Amino acid sequence: MAISFGHDRPWGGVSQREYQRKAQDPLHPLAYRVHFAAIGWAGRHGHTAFAPGKLATLLGKDGN
Repeated sequence: MAISFGHDRPWGGVSQREYQRKAQDPLHPLAYRVHFAAIGWAGRHGHTAFAPGKLATLLGKDGN
Protein backbone atom coordinates (compact mmCIF):
# COMPACT_ATOMS: atom_id res chain seq x y z
CA MET A 1 0.00 0.00 0.00
CA ALA A 2 1.40 3.39 -1.02
CA ILE A 3 1.08 6.58 0.98
CA SER A 4 -1.08 9.09 -0.85
CA PHE A 5 -1.22 12.84 -0.29
CA GLY A 6 -4.30 13.32 -2.45
CA HIS A 7 -4.93 13.05 -6.15
CA ASP A 8 -2.85 9.82 -6.19
CA ARG A 9 0.40 11.66 -5.52
CA PRO A 10 3.06 9.44 -3.92
CA TRP A 11 5.30 10.27 -0.97
CA GLY A 12 7.38 13.34 -1.83
CA GLY A 13 4.96 14.41 -4.52
CA VAL A 14 3.51 17.37 -2.62
CA SER A 15 4.68 20.81 -3.72
CA GLN A 16 5.38 23.78 -1.49
CA ARG A 17 2.28 25.43 -2.98
CA GLU A 18 0.16 22.51 -1.73
CA TYR A 19 1.61 22.90 1.76
CA GLN A 20 0.85 26.64 1.63
CA ARG A 21 -2.76 25.85 0.72
CA LYS A 22 -3.04 23.32 3.56
CA ALA A 23 -1.62 25.86 6.04
CA GLN A 24 -4.47 28.22 5.24
CA ASP A 25 -7.20 25.55 5.47
CA PRO A 26 -9.06 26.01 8.80
CA LEU A 27 -10.26 22.37 8.65
CA HIS A 28 -6.78 21.20 9.70
CA PRO A 29 -5.80 21.35 13.41
CA LEU A 30 -3.61 24.36 14.28
CA ALA A 31 -0.50 22.24 14.98
CA TYR A 32 -0.69 20.72 11.49
CA ARG A 33 -1.27 24.12 9.94
CA VAL A 34 1.89 25.50 11.57
CA HIS A 35 3.80 22.45 10.32
CA PHE A 36 2.42 22.91 6.79
CA ALA A 37 3.32 26.62 6.87
CA ALA A 38 6.90 25.87 7.89
CA ILE A 39 7.32 23.42 5.02
CA GLY A 40 5.39 25.51 2.50
CA TRP A 41 7.46 28.61 3.04
CA ALA A 42 10.84 26.88 3.50
CA GLY A 43 13.64 28.38 1.47
CA ARG A 44 15.99 26.44 -0.74
CA HIS A 45 18.20 25.72 2.27
CA GLY A 46 15.31 24.25 4.26
CA HIS A 47 14.88 27.20 6.60
CA THR A 48 11.65 29.11 7.05
CA ALA A 49 11.58 32.78 7.98
CA PHE A 50 8.40 34.75 8.44
CA ALA A 51 8.17 38.50 8.76
CA PRO A 52 6.62 39.64 12.07
CA GLY A 53 2.92 38.79 12.00
CA LYS A 54 3.09 36.84 8.71
CA LEU A 55 2.54 33.40 10.28
CA ALA A 56 -0.36 34.67 12.38
CA THR A 57 -1.94 36.21 9.31
CA LEU A 58 -1.53 33.01 7.30
CA LEU A 59 -3.19 31.03 10.07
CA GLY A 60 -6.05 33.50 10.38
CA LYS A 61 -5.07 34.77 13.84
CA ASP A 62 -5.25 38.45 14.68
CA GLY A 63 -3.02 38.42 17.73
CA ASN A 64 -5.78 38.96 20.29
